[in-house]
Amino acid sequence: MDKKLINSHDKFFKELFSKKEEVSEFIAKTFPKEISQKINLTTLELDKTEYVDSKLRTNFSDVVYNCKYDKNTNLKISLLFEHKSYPETFPHLQLLGYMLKIWETQIKQKQQITPIIPIIFYHGEQKWSNKSFDKYFEGIDETLQRFIPKFDYQIIDTFEYSDDEIIKLFKSLQLQIGILIMKNIYNEQKIIQEVEKIFAEINQLLQTEQGEQFFEAIVSYFRAIGFNFFIKF
Repeated sequence: MDKKLINSHDKFFKELFSKKEEVSEFIAKTFPKEISQKINLTTLELDKTEYVDSKLRTNFSDVVYNCKYDKNTNLKISLLFEHKSYPETFPHLQLLGYMLKIWETQIKQKQQITPIIPIIFYHGEQKWSNKSFDKYFEGIDETLQRFIPKFDYQIIDTFEYSDDEIIKLFKSLQLQIGILIMKNIYNEQKIIQEVEKIFAEINQLLQTEQGEQFFEAIVSYFRAIGFNFFIKF
């Protein structure tokens, strides 16, 4: 993927998910209940450390939050934005390297290593196929299973949500609009056709300074992507 295009996706993704209020609702609405109910969302704190290295940069952007889980357990929640428009074949391999990078950083800083929940945010045009890490290996028995790392990740695949479902799921206008745009960003005609639905509440959004900044981010994103239309309100 073109570096300029990657940077455009990266900038908009971070604009959307670097706000605690939006991430708090995103976790509450998309995580399995058995996990989200144990996360103390009031303790969410943006981690400003850059964990994506040069090898991973062409595939992922990341936004990381620190928080408390089940009262006193320190936890990192890592939102990883998949740049490609098609599913990754071996996401566990990339995630394992990424998680090791976080733990190595903690060890260097003489910190206790913490559990990490990796979330892949995928907005491609094909459905993401999720399988466990051990399924990569064919013909292994229970004895060999002991030597294979076992970890999971949370996948948020916009392919599985209709536009109406996204609007109904989130109360935050920034989440509604941001995710709708990212879901349909590979289809300019679809965005033109659905512009009234996507921006139905734009006037309400523009009532706040934060909303105005987000709208400016949308316009910048469209220009960077190369969309040939201008939104008029």
